Amino acid sequence: MRKCALILLVFLALIGTSAHAQDALSYNGILDDSSDQQTYPVTLKTGDAILITTTAQEDDNLDTVLKLYDPAGRIVAENDDADLLTYDSQITYIAPETGVYKVEVSRYDETTSGHYDLDVTIGMVTIFKYDVTLSGTELTEDTAHFRIHYTLSGVDAVTPTFLDATARAFEDMWQREIVQLGWPIPPGDGLMGGDDLYDVYISDLLGAGEEALGYMQTAAVVGDNPNTDALETYAAASYIVIDNDFHDVEYADGQDAATLMRTTAAHEFHHAIQDGFDALEPDDWLREATSVWMETVAAGKDQDATGYIALAFEYPELCLGTSANDGDVMYGEWTFMTFLTDEFGADAVRQLWDSLIDYDSFDGMGRMLATFDTDVPHEAVRYRLKNLARDYQLAPLFDATVWLEDTITAVGSWTPNGSGVQELGANYFDFAAPSGLYDVSLSGDDGQLQLWAVGLTDHDLEAVALGRGGSIDSSRYSKLYLMVFNPQVEADVNDCSYVEYKIKVLAGKGSPNPVDSTWDSTYFEPLN
Repeated sequence: MRKCALILLVFLALIGTSAHAQDALSYNGILDDSSDQQTYPVTLKTGDAILITTTAQEDDNLDTVLKLYDPAGRIVAENDDADLLTYDSQITYIAPETGVYKVEVSRYDETTSGHYDLDVTIGMVTIFKYDVTLSGTELTEDTAHFRIHYTLSGVDAVTPTFLDATARAFEDMWQREIVQLGWPIPPGDGLMGGDDLYDVYISDLLGAGEEALGYMQTAAVVGDNPNTDALETYAAASYIVIDNDFHDVEYADGQDAATLMRTTAAHEFHHAIQDGFDALEPDDWLREATSVWMETVAAGKDQDATGYIALAFEYPELCLGTSANDGDVMYGEWTFMTFLTDEFGADAVRQLWDSLIDYDSFDGMGRMLATFDTDVPHEAVRYRLKNLARDYQLAPLFDATVWLEDTITAVGSWTPNGSGVQELGANYFDFAAPSGLYDVSLSGDDGQLQLWAVGLTDHDLEAVALGRGGSIDSSRYSKLYLMVFNPQVEADVNDCSYVEYKIKVLAGKGSPNPVDSTWDSTYFEPLN
């Protein structure tokens, strides 16, 4: 579905009491080759809020464009698509002066046509409301950057203490993610929610049957994010809904409702930042892995990221970015973002998202990595090696090692217990044959896979690239593993496929292959 830029030009003025009660005006029309635009006069007073919406009839293919002109005939607000899932349009605006304004409805291009309804609501800023309904009277509390929407009654009720903690948490995440780490401010949503602050709603998500502790909702594609130097096409405004008490949650060691709320705030606010790059990025794993990684960076000791590691380490043979196990595996791939920062510096993840502005998924990642003279397969195999070594600062909290596929005890042919390895995935074998020199090779995989040896010394883990086959001296190591890696890249991570293979182990005749890289073994644990 094509999505076009939305431009919200909001002229802020002092908001006084409207001279009239809320007015609702409705019109309808047809846009086609005989009439490709229509206009409607609207009289506004200084401080009036106006919400303008077009809705095309379901059976038509009409893609509307809305424009609002001030009394002098200047365009003061314009919108093509109201959100990611529609061709309908919406404008929010506050009149800085009294006069007759003009609403113009046109079609995006000559290929679209059909009937539309035009709804115009005039009143106070409370008409600029997202589709979030609280169980009691909606109240607001403003911080420097956020408007918190809450209620004190009904199932969505929040205690004053938890309300204050939530407000502080979001401000803390703004300071950490925006001010200290330098990520760009998310695009503004005009006056939705009642002003230009970022909107956060506190609601009983868990009690309502939601599985999420919080979520970020994309609100409107704004096109270019004015808060960056780049030229975005699909940056979007958004809002966040977060649970009101975090009750009935299984907490990790050291966690309580407040700490889990804080890491949720870090996670969801970074989704809002991501929408400022590209709200249409198709790979959910890049979004989730980045936001979980941000928990470790912004929430500190309150992070919940390490709880996802066990499941991701249990399925290393699946393709990188898989949505398997209801998407839980991709949450555990946040370590890939840590890997990027360890390899390429603290700004590496930001550079990745800069690349995702113009290029999707692994294409964007590949272009980012090309600036470091490397590519996706090369870094993915290093990531799989790093996981084996558990070469991460937070590894003591992982409570997991990568899955051991099998143990090789002698010369002969060995096959995986499972189905093989998917794109950018890996299988790990314990090499427990008697100490000595061995030649090992791959077959039965149509030449698609790579073989690596990883040995534990007194100081570190040595990774040896064996390619399709090579020689290893197991006597050098107190522990030795073989890793089978699939360097193929699948653009659609929901369409990955297994590659089967056979490992052949013979008594060695040549010289051992040289060491390719070394990994810190401080937190290494033997696979079992």
